[in-house]
Amino acid sequence: MYGHAKLTEIKDFELENYKLFFVDIYSCDFETRKFGTNKIYQLTFEVHKNQEVGKEEVEYWGWQNNDGEVIMMFPSHTLFEENFSDSIEKHNRGKRIKLELTNFTNHYNNESL
Repeated sequence: MYGHAKLTEIKDFELENYKLFFVDIYSCDFETRKFGTNKIYQLTFEVHKNQEVGKEEVEYWGWQNNDGEVIMMFPSHTLFEENFSDSIEKHNRGKRIKLELTNFTNHYNNESL
């Protein structure tokens, strides 16, 4: 999978913490490039052990087609639902799946962020 890096700002009293997450996630870097000229990162995901909707700020949800390929992902369950709702499973066109990011590298020169 490929995607663009973003930072989200989490304010905790007087401290500011930033959390890295990825957007424009597709199985082909060509698709990701359609959404901007930022660096593209190659992303590695595994099926999350807990398939329940959690309360994490960043939670990767994707559409796994009937061939077992995850072809599109979103960094939150809310975004996923806005785009796919229940129609995927109702029409037997795949299933929703929660994924965990395990690694990312700069796609063009194999460097970490």
